[in-house]
Amino acid sequence: MIPNLRIQDWLQSVQLEPSPDYNYGLVGRPVKRIRVSSSLNEALDARVPGALGTPLSTEAEDVTFRNKKRSGDEIKTESDEEMSRYAVLTTTSGLRLDLEQTPRSAKASLPSLPSVLSVLSPTRRSRSQSPTKSRAIFPILEKPIKVAELTPATLPPDVQDLHCDIEDAVKYRQAIIPHGVKDLLDRRLPSSCFSVAPSTDLTEEKLIHTTLCRIKRAATKSALCQRHEQAWNNLVHTPLLELLCRRENDTEHERPLRSVATEFEPVMAATIAGDSIPRLIGQSGALACSVSSTGESSEGTPGTPKPGLSAANPNQVHSSSSNKKVDYALVLGLPDESALLRRINGLTNEVALRDKEVAPHFNQTAYYPVQYTPIAVSIKTKVQFSPYDPLVQLGIWVAAWHKRMEYLRSQLQWGTAAATQQRLVSLPLIQVIEHRWQMYFACDAGVSITMYGPVNLGSTDDLIALYALFASLKVIKAWVESEFYKGLKRWLKVEE
Repeated sequence: MIPNLRIQDWLQSVQLEPSPDYNYGLVGRPVKRIRVSSSLNEALDARVPGALGTPLSTEAEDVTFRNKKRSGDEIKTESDEEMSRYAVLTTTSGLRLDLEQTPRSAKASLPSLPSVLSVLSPTRRSRSQSPTKSRAIFPILEKPIKVAELTPATLPPDVQDLHCDIEDAVKYRQAIIPHGVKDLLDRRLPSSCFSVAPSTDLTEEKLIHTTLCRIKRAATKSALCQRHEQAWNNLVHTPLLELLCRRENDTEHERPLRSVATEFEPVMAATIAGDSIPRLIGQSGALACSVSSTGESSEGTPGTPKPGLSAANPNQVHSSSSNKKVDYALVLGLPDESALLRRINGLTNEVALRDKEVAPHFNQTAYYPVQYTPIAVSIKTKVQFSPYDPLVQLGIWVAAWHKRMEYLRSQLQWGTAAATQQRLVSLPLIQVIEHRWQMYFACDAGVSITMYGPVNLGSTDDLIALYALFASLKVIKAWVESEFYKGLKRWLKVEE
């Protein structure tokens, strides 16, 4: 008891003028500083009885030191066991919490800072989401986007048949499974699910069946293991699109196209070119996404153009925000002798030279693999608990495509009233959230864009639903090679 009485007498005789920035920790053991804001101090004074007027305590110290240099935040004592009985937690507001500790652990009964804050601040202000990362950005784009419920009567003519064919595949499951694999599936399936006539190429049908079974297994395991988005892309989505766009009798060398064909391209690294980034109305020319200058990694704030960069030199920047990218694109492959390809090449190169673009590009992106290849369908993939809305990313992406197409069209010397009233071809936009595939139709409404949907395309969690998805994608592929091809020719006024 004598050492304890000596310590108490010494503590009563010491009076220090503490610095307002100094925080005191536990006795005998160095601890991290606890920084308390002024608002918390006021809350402490208001909520804790006896807080007002309580003098600021000092850290208990032993009389005898070990002749070691003291640091500003810790005091090493001679007897940790004796001094651990008195633990003092002091805040800058003058609140003193004396906690009697057991000799075993001074930390055991001391409340943690989060627990103190949870008592003193029971409500926490939720952080609002930036409008550039939500659908709230759609109405304030220079060409606004409206998301509307889909009805067959509201769709423009260029996608009406596409919608009907997808419904036949997904809703009614009409002829989605090849006749040659009927014996490999459940006999209870209705006969309407199978094609009427057997195919002449039974080997091809079994190859497709085997590949779809492997994709289904990979998708099931990806969901069970909660794989990352890139793993889903590698193991599930890429093999499915490869199967969709594979050529018959393929060889080791790429053969030139003899006719129009749909190809798929991974575009995870494709950014939006600065001249195609949509601007926000009423925001002093602010851009819809952050930008980086070509060859640099600096980023701007979303919705705010960089002075002298994005506003004055749009051809020297590109989008830098990863949440404005998409993952895949179905593109229109054109043969070398195609009149549409010659128009695209000539117009794109002419504009690039005149506007001093960093790289010629027909689409809204200067990504080299799709430099002169029209993007017909854009696909954005996500995992279940992603913080980003895939429809926002697809919306900004398609708004940028509209801006680029309208600019290229304005560079053609037509000057006729009929040409100014022409509508852009509609674009399918696909969002994939793990197993589930859904599609929106992005339709040109003149001064705005209307996105109708969603339309269910199928799923990868069941083999029959996967067959329906594959049938839907084949219908979309045929649409790219017909309606999209004709619509783009009308837009660029190409006659063959």
